[in-house]
Amino acid sequence: MGLPYAWTGYVSRMDARNAPSHKGIAGVCSQLVAGVGFPDVAPTLDQAYMLGFRLEGAVVRRRRRRWCKGEFMTAILGILVVLGAVIGGFLIEGGHLTILYQPIEMLIIFGAALGAFLIASPMSVVKDVFKHVPGVLTAKEPSRQDYLDILGVLYALFTEARRGGAVAMDKHVSKPDQSNIFGKFPSVLKRKSVCAFICDNLKIVVSGNVEHHYLEALMDFDIASRTHHALIPSQGVAKVADSLPGLGIVAAVLGIVMTMGKLNEPPEVLGHSIGAALLGTFLGVLMCYGFVGPMGV
Repeated sequence: MGLPYAWTGYVSRMDARNAPSHKGIAGVCSQLVAGVGFPDVAPTLDQAYMLGFRLEGAVVRRRRRRWCKGEFMTAILGILVVLGAVIGGFLIEGGHLTILYQPIEMLIIFGAALGAFLIASPMSVVKDVFKHVPGVLTAKEPSRQDYLDILGVLYALFTEARRGGAVAMDKHVSKPDQSNIFGKFPSVLKRKSVCAFICDNLKIVVSGNVEHHYLEALMDFDIASRTHHALIPSQGVAKVADSLPGLGIVAAVLGIVMTMGKLNEPPEVLGHSIGAALLGTFLGVLMCYGFVGPMGV
């Protein structure tokens, strides 16, 4: 894919997102296209396709759940809706909240779910999951300004290459935290994976005249590898969610077994015991489809 077509595709996608400064993006792209006339920079510019059009993949495909302010409120609203619909409907039918509090059932279900998660996951994944649990509600997704900052970094780097050759980018991509170019765009430096993606792939360009289709394949592999590793914690949470209904049935069966030993008790006692046993299935299914499952998406 040629450079003009690559950047045209990226600009159209940014415009589709209603980016506020898409004319500014077009200006950046036109200046980058103007650099094609510099032979020592041409390979770098021809690979701007990945460093722009595909950078979205490196940012957005990170599956550690990220929320903007509006989505944060949506998450809280969703939790309240689930609880309100379930508990509200139960109360409307004349149920009592005290029957829903069964600590032993909760211990069986959530304790077994935690144990299964520890069996299935290495400690690095366990730490990663618990580290990012608060991020379900507090993290912030990349904004349109973040994408514009990425384009700004690329423009500055390519401008530097036009002036001093591709080697001129070496000091910036080798130590981005000490670079005056990256220093102008702190949002890029804060996103370690994006910064590493830009620097690692531009180091390949600086090290030699790599044909763009080889670099394209390397960048595709890089994105796929980052996506795979970023998905591992999410997949672990999804597996826990899938196990909750079954563990709820385990708790319910144990409750029924306990109830069978009370057959000589009055019907009120048996009814309470059976209800407590069935609550295990209820909790397992509710936590799977109402809370843990959506959090693992």
